[in-house]
Amino acid sequence: MTRQDLIDVIGRALMPTAVLPRAEEVRELTERLRDHVTRLAREVEDRTGAMTPSTDERRHATSAVEDARRELGAGPGPGLRSAVAHMQNLARVCQRLRCHSSSGAARSAEPRRTSPRARNGQDQAPPVSGSGTCRNGM
Repeated sequence: MTRQDLIDVIGRALMPTAVLPRAEEVRELTERLRDHVTRLAREVEDRTGAMTPSTDERRHATSAVEDARRELGAGPGPGLRSAVAHMQNLARVCQRLRCHSSSGAARSAEPRRTSPRARNGQDQAPPVSGSGTCRNGM
């Protein structure tokens, strides 16, 4: 899984929409997000060992890993609405983890990219971590 795949799947999962996505799409995105969350949680957990204890950076990274574990342990629920909420929660956890991963930490200071649609004032997906949106305490 590439960095671009992660950005794309988070964007798709968090895309504002007036109607619920198809169940097949929710299942596919949820599966991909679970893979990303699992990989990123391991990476961030490994990185926290090298962080100075009792710092905000370490507390935020540890909190992101705990949220990842909690969301991975939760299921999609009985219906489409709960499955969409679970998918979106996984996407948000992915964003937080990316801020503390080796690739996200290095990219967090970059300027936020906007799409041509955004420049024209059209709806767009929420910003994806690693695109200049990482902030401590998110």
